[in-house]
Amino acid sequence: MTEVKCGTSSVPLDAAAEFTGDAALVLQVARFKPFTEWCQRLKGGEGVKVKRLEVVSVGMVVGRMNSVTLRAELESDAGGKVWQSLTLCDDQCAALWVTVPLEEPAAILVSGPAPAIVSDDQPEVPFGTFDKMFDAPYADLLAQLGLDLNASAMRHLAKEAAVAPGAVGAQAHKFLHLEMQISAGRGASFAEQFPITDGDYTLHLVPLADIPVTTTSTRTLAALALYERERASA
Repeated sequence: MTEVKCGTSSVPLDAAAEFTGDAALVLQVARFKPFTEWCQRLKGGEGVKVKRLEVVSVGMVVGRMNSVTLRAELESDAGGKVWQSLTLCDDQCAALWVTVPLEEPAAILVSGPAPAIVSDDQPEVPFGTFDKMFDAPYADLLAQLGLDLNASAMRHLAKEAAVAPGAVGAQAHKFLHLEMQISAGRGASFAEQFPITDGDYTLHLVPLADIPVTTTSTRTLAALALYERERASA
């Protein structure tokens, strides 16, 4: 366990029970720039203060920390306590919303091990880093589908959108959109190849209408809402 300065208070930072990293990784989180900046901004709501922080998962892309999911214990002046989760990302973090124009429009989601995934049985929108191209531990799986992961092939659903809102703040990152091009008459054969796995990560083809009952991922539901808003205004 280590102590970090959040606002005007020192708060213990420790590993959550489900965290798979070691103590050294928790110390890296304490020095992770988005985390330190969040702590500096934190003032807390009226009558509410942060009592404890736990590291739930850490996202690494190409050996570099790019996101951390935390759980914060909040305590009111009256003594009530509640836990709230939030995800902090660096400025290259991006969610990649891949839509497939089938008879029943669908999106490609991914499931797999922590840190990027909500849980093993809940797929979510692909999430990684974005500079000149999208990169993630499962980028090769996406490329096998014929997806062009270069920036020129994508457009922004929103350059910045807040996810995991709540009393301890919200984190903003990019939402990108990439629509697959499916040849006429190939829709059924394309859908039949799912789920696709490399042993660690699995790609799922999920009808847009089924996404709200398939996952509780805030990031995924935010991507769906941004996409539906764009379609409605087209």
